[in-house]
Formats: sequence, C-alpha cells, structure tokens
Amino acid sequence: MSNPNLMYKILLKMLHQQDQIFLIEHDEILIGRGDECQFRLPNVSVSRLHAKLLIEGENVFLSDAGSQNGFRVNGKKIEHRVQLQSFDEIQIGTFSLVFLGNTPRDNFYRGRSVRYLNLYNPKTVVVNDDATFVMTKRDEVSIATKAGLLNMGCVVAQNGKYYYPESNILSFGDKKAIVPVEGWFVRGVVATVWWDNKRHVLESESWWVSTRINETKISKKILQPGDRFSIGKSSFQYLLREEEKIF
Repeated sequence: MSNPNLMYKILLKMLHQQDQIFLIEHDEILIGRGDECQFRLPNVSVSRLHAKLLIEGENVFLSDAGSQNGFRVNGKKIEHRVQLQSFDEIQIGTFSLVFLGNTPRDNFYRGRSVRYLNLYNPKTVVVNDDATFVMTKRDEVSIATKAGLLNMGCVVAQNGKYYYPESNILSFGDKKAIVPVEGWFVRGVVATVWWDNKRHVLESESWWVSTRINETKISKKILQPGDRFSIGKSSFQYLLREEEKIF
C-alpha cells in the first residue's frame, strides 16, 4: 500500500463515536449501499450504486451514478459531476463526508490530525431496510439543515479562537477540558457542548459555576446560531462557520 499520509481520503463524520477515514486506493471508486461498491454506505437514504469517484491525473471528480436522491457538495446539489477540492463537505443521503487531498496539510482537519483515526468499517453503521426510500423536499431540507449545523456550528471564544464541536463532546473547564474557562470554583469540566442528533446542546456540569445563554441561567439548552453564552467569567458565542464573529 502507498503511504496513507499521501493518499486521497474521505473523512466520515460518525455520530456518537470517533470519526473514521476511508483511503482512496484506486483511480475509480464506486460509492453506494450495494456489495459491489468499494465505499459502502449502508443506509436506505443511499442507492445501491449512488456515485462514482474518479481520479484523472491531478484532479478528482465525483459524479452521480443514477442515484435516487443525488448528493450535495458544500450545500449545493450536484446534478452530474463536480471536481473535488480539499476539505469539500459532501452529503450523500444521511452521511456527512469530507474530501481530503494527498498533501501533508490534508492530514489535518480543523486543527486535528486525521492520521490516527480508524479506517472506515461499514459494519459500524446501522443497516436499515433494503429498499432505497425517496427523499421528499422536506427530507432534503431536514438533512441539509442538520448537516449544516453539524459541519458549520462552532464556538468562538472572546480571544477569537474557534472550536468545532461537530459530533464530539466539547468540554469547558480547567486544564483537563478542551476549552479553558476562567472563574472561581472552576475544577475539571464545568460545562459541555454536545450533539443530540439534531442540534448542538449546551449543558452545565457544575453546581458552582454558572452557565448562561443570552444572560439567562440554564442547566441544559439547545444552542441557536448567534447565541451568546458565558461559563464562569468567560464569554463565548455560537455561530455558523460562514458568519462573522461579533466579539
């Protein structure tokens, strides 16, 4: 096998577990639910043969293979074929994927190394009924909205640093936490932001350190884009990635 650090790859964002990596080892990859596909996505929102990924020289293309529901790249529905760029966000059915190129910088996604992630195993995905369901416009909007919040939702600290919770738990607190918080009685993890399969949720984890959203004290509350929140003496804002920070 070639050096995996210099191969094209796809990051799969896995709910309630660590993300996984699919290595693109051939110039043509079939994507779909069927057993004949090298990149299997076992869910009824995905057609048996859904899409094809082609490497042509230095370029990588993704094309529809006659699927029922199509796919999106960076939120835009693709009718036929699109050239992929590093860090493109791909939505196929209910799956959120990220295309990573074959350069050293593509071994990092949002500041995190992907070199130590487990290789993708389709058996970790819950398999539904065998027949593909046809997504209505409402289904498409719901999935696109959920993917947008999952992929784009971020926490901005007052010092301007961005944190991306995605489907992981983002912890706030002392040195044991991911995001540092100032204030009296800050010991260990005092609050978390986590994904409930629909939205990001802010939850207080301490009796002694106050957590507030828009000046209102909370124990647990769904975050909305634009919400300002404070934990102890530290201030944050929840935004979608394309928005300008207000601090």
